[in-house]
Formats: sequence, structure tokens, C-alpha cells
Amino acid sequence: MIRNSRPLVIAVAVFAVAHLTSCSSANEESDVEYALGNEALATLDFQQALLHYNEAIRLNPEHAGAHLKRGQIRWQSNQYDASLPDLTRAIELDSTLTWAYFFRGVSLATLDRLEESVDDFGRVIDREEFETGDIVRALTWRSIALFKLGRIDESISDLNARVDLEPGQVIHRIDRGGAYQSVGETEKAIDDYLHVLEEENLDSELREIVAPRLTSLGVDVPEPVAADSASSASD
Repeated sequence: MIRNSRPLVIAVAVFAVAHLTSCSSANEESDVEYALGNEALATLDFQQALLHYNEAIRLNPEHAGAHLKRGQIRWQSNQYDASLPDLTRAIELDSTLTWAYFFRGVSLATLDRLEESVDDFGRVIDREEFETGDIVRALTWRSIALFKLGRIDESISDLNARVDLEPGQVIHRIDRGGAYQSVGETEKAIDDYLHVLEEENLDSELREIVAPRLTSLGVDVPEPVAADSASSASD
């Protein structure tokens, strides 16, 4: 029988306070390391950034942001397999980290884990949190994955969305034309390719992509008019 439990209660309370203080201190130190990692990452010093993120995770294994950024560095270094555990852990800790889904989706797609990548890109696109250009990047990757999976209609739907979001970017029409051409939708492919050729100041490299495709479809492609010739004609 314990006659006086007060010392025990006090000891437990002191231990609990000390433990909480220690955890709080470790978390604060982890945040400092995370911030230093972000500074290094901003200057593209991946090695130094990785050291800071490693330390942030050592101090606080549940630091979702540090897992995300460490996974991002491995993703940017083409270490796709190595990026997956950190990106997955970041999502487990904080499912609102949309960039984690994007980076993981690209890694999965690159590794030909296409069905999984489609799910991740879907989360990115459906949340509509990104800038237009980044949503287009997600649509691009998903359309490629869907096409490889044979889900052609869904892939073309994503290509249509790209054109709608950035109508001035002719590369979207080139990609969509390529998809149409590959599945025998010849007229639609020709329409996209001709639209590209009608663009003013079209880059010569893009023209070199489109012109042979039109020729292969039986369409005569006029030679481009040189700028000085057009100016002389107008005079």
C-alpha cells in the first residue's frame, strides 16, 4: 500500500513537463533546419539543402514539409524511386500538400506506374490550387499516362483542357494534333496543325515538327514567307 503518493505524482508531472519542453525545443530546432534548407534550395544548392532537411527530419520525424522538400530534391535529381518514400510520408502527415502529389505523380509516371500517377495528378488538377501553368503541367503528364494506358478519350480531354487554359501556346495544339493523328482522327489533326502554321512569328523548330506531319497526311505545306520579303511586298 502506498501511503504517500504525492512525491510520485510530482515526479511524473516534472517528467511530463520536461518531455514536453524537450519535444517543443526539438520541433523548434527542426523548423530552423527546415528554413535553412529552403534557403539553400532557393539557390539550387541541393547538397546543402539535403543536409538541413535530413537534420530537420531527425529532430522531428513528423515534419511534413521537410519530407516534401527532401523528396522534391531527389525528384529533381532524377532519383525517382528514392523520392517516393518521402513524398508518400509527406502526404500521410499532411494530405493538403498538393505539390507532394505532383512530384510523386511524375515519379510514378516516369517509373511506368501509370495508374497510380493518374490518381495523383487527378488530386492536383481537381484541387485547382495551382497557377494555370502548373495545372497545365499536371494535365500534360496525366494525358501522357492516360494515352499509354489506352484511355484515349480521357487523354484527349486533358489535351483539350490544355488548349482551353492556354490558347496561345501552340505546343498544346501540336500535342493534341499528334494524339488525333495517332488514333486516325486525321481531319482534327490537320485542323490543329494548320492552326499552328497560321501563328505569326512561329518558331522555326515548331514549324519543322508540324510541316512533315501535314505532308504525311497529304496536305501541301507552303514555304514560310521571309519577314523582309513580306515587308517589300507591302511597300
